[in-house]
Amino acid sequence: MLDWMSLTDQDINKLQLIMKRCIGKFEGSWIDLEMDITAAHLAGQIDLQTLLEFDEMNFMHDVCGIRRHIDRSSGKMRDCFLPRSNRPREKRTAAGFTLIEVMTAMVILGMTLLAANAMLITTIKLNTTGNMQQEAINLARDLVEEVRYKFPADIENGDFSYVDGPYTVSWTVSPHTTKSKRIRVNVAWQRYHKTKSMTINALFSDEMRDPRSWDDTDWEAWKAQFGVTNIN
Repeated sequence: MLDWMSLTDQDINKLQLIMKRCIGKFEGSWIDLEMDITAAHLAGQIDLQTLLEFDEMNFMHDVCGIRRHIDRSSGKMRDCFLPRSNRPREKRTAAGFTLIEVMTAMVILGMTLLAANAMLITTIKLNTTGNMQQEAINLARDLVEEVRYKFPADIENGDFSYVDGPYTVSWTVSPHTTKSKRIRVNVAWQRYHKTKSMTINALFSDEMRDPRSWDDTDWEAWKAQFGVTNIN
């Protein structure tokens, strides 16, 4: 049974310094971690001063091992784990990496690289998707810009389309009143085997020769003026 009352003021000071080194490196209960390290010390499994003087690699080895392998009822280590801070100094100095430690490090490194690679791929996909959507918006803007300087009588009714790289631009011109016409522009493209599209509706009349340009307003106002119905 552990004698918690045997802790000295010096031991408590060392434990506080050890816990400061642990800040930001571990998740979970802070109190449980401190109790585990204290129990390991009381059970003679670690030397607090040696643990405190360890470099970062050996420090993390012992603290992580204590969290994983300690028997909290006795303070002893399970699964044949031996903290390096309990080894004779000459053995600690001469000790290298065991095969298990090397393999564990390789697994952790591999998982980290896989996560970083997945994040990079996701970032590239998002950037590409955003760029393609902006290009589609620009194509629709260019078409509306081209048509808006014409009188309605000069705008031919009907369905039209053309292909620009991965984009299919199609538009329909139809009469709205005797002095105005409506144009519906749709830009579609393929992205990851899915069809993406955006649609704009605009109205042109003899009385509205020069509607406000989207360059003079924000995106929400532009959508309201030129009748953007959806972007997906």
